[in-house]
Parts: sequence; C-alpha cells; structure tokens
Amino acid sequence: MSQPLARPLMPLLVLLVLSCMAVGGGLHLLNASHSVTGQTFTVTGKEAVKNNQSSKYLIFTNVTTYEVEDSWLYWRWDSSDVYGRLAVGTTYRATLQGWRIPFFSMYPNIIDPVVIEASATSP
Repeated sequence: MSQPLARPLMPLLVLLVLSCMAVGGGLHLLNASHSVTGQTFTVTGKEAVKNNQSSKYLIFTNVTTYEVEDSWLYWRWDSSDVYGRLAVGTTYRATLQGWRIPFFSMYPNIIDPVVIEASATSP
C-alpha cells in the first residue's frame, strides 16, 4: 500500500530538495557578497582543525573568532599561507567576508590581513 502513495509524492520531494538547495545557495551567496567589512584586531591564538582531508584555520582575536579559507569571490587560494603568516600578538587590519553564525559554525573569513603593529616575538 505504501508504493502507490510514494509515486505521487516523489515529484514533490524532488521539488522540495531543489528548492532547499536554491534557497541555501542564495543565502550562501548573500553571506559572501553583502557582508564585507574592515576590522582591526590582535591575534590571541590560532588553531588548524582537521576534518577528514580538509582543514579549518581558526584565528582567535581580541574581537571575535575568524577563519582563513579560500575564497572564490576574491580569487584567493592561499589560505594555508595566510594562516601561517598570522602571528600571535600581532595587530592586523583586514577585509572580512561573511558573518559569525554559531548554529552553522560559520566565522567571518579574513581576506587580506595587513600588519599594523608587530608583536615583540614576530620575525
């Protein structure tokens, strides 16, 4: 009895999944393109969180937690290098992309950090 009922619901299920994907993609694009700000911050710590074959580079600051990730919108593919150059105790001015959304573990992305004040221990 469940098979005859499942056939008419299949197009609705496909439509629901496609609608969710479209809305999610639109929200992701909105987050990436309309949430660009500038911020000055001092790095207080950093951590590379590894998940399977990828890494998430978290930067802890006196303002909030940020992330360093590659960005299609900014044509930036050197997130590992940027993460490596950020030094604890150093103050930076950077363009940030995105919002902090705790429910999805999303952090603003550091795009182009520029040193404002170097720490005493940085090279």
